[in-house]
Amino acid sequence: MYSRDIVIMAKSNKHGEYCIAGIDINTFEWIRPVSNLTDIERAVPREHVVYKDGEEIQLLDVVRISFIEALPTEAQSENILYDDTIYWEKIDSWSLVYLLQLIMPQNLDYIFVNAQKALYENELTGKSLAFVKIDNPRILVKNFDNRNKATLLFEYKGNEYKFIAISDPCVLKEYIDKPEGVYYIGASSYAVFSLTNKYQQDGKYYKMLATLFM
Repeated sequence: MYSRDIVIMAKSNKHGEYCIAGIDINTFEWIRPVSNLTDIERAVPREHVVYKDGEEIQLLDVVRISFIEALPTEAQSENILYDDTIYWEKIDSWSLVYLLQLIMPQNLDYIFVNAQKALYENELTGKSLAFVKIDNPRILVKNFDNRNKATLLFEYKGNEYKFIAISDPCVLKEYIDKPEGVYYIGASSYAVFSLTNKYQQDGKYYKMLATLFM
């Protein structure tokens, strides 16, 4: 067992629980803490996303986590099993301004290989987390079968990305119940994207908006 200090960059929805991701503040490596709950794709239960005093973990908290072993998948090399018998410890809490002084957005040609909303197995690189600055971000709200769905539209390095799935709970809370339409957020924004494991229905790996810093 060993511990690492990470700044929490994503706390998104996954099977009714959480997908947590962060950057090691010492090595600047991406880390996705995963649980031993294989029936929910190793999502982190809500009861584990609290400190010993009962306070819930928030974005940009700097957290010390005890880990057991790396559990990479073909799509997600960053997965590490955490020890669920030890509370996560809050070390600090950063602002976005302070984060950007220490951790610059990544300079990628594409967000996960292409400008589509998903990729195939032969396109995998093992990298499934990215922190980038996007341009012209918009939320598209569309009704399907009497139920609203919200997706992200944006531009990055001259490419238009459309219909990117959203797992950021704050974005969904703000937009999911709005009337159908396109909602402009601003000229640019910082965002964290995650890549799912394989969807059995079509064999694709989908890009998700995990965090939108608004």
